[in-house]
Amino acid sequence: MVDALYIRGWEDCLEALSNITKQTKNYEDVKRKIERLRDLVHEQKFERMRMELGVYDVF
Repeated sequence: MVDALYIRGWEDCLEALSNITKQTKNYEDVKRKIERLRDLVHEQKFERMRMELGVYDVF
């Protein structure tokens, strides 16, 4: 059975990626924002990630 938190994490991730691609016109900017998001997740800096990328509505 799949953990509910795991599913929620994927839903949040996909929502954030969707928002980034909708709000960004340039491919290089999208790539940069996604890389930054990935780095913050690896560093477990979730509050900073929310503030820097303006994704409060996702989480």
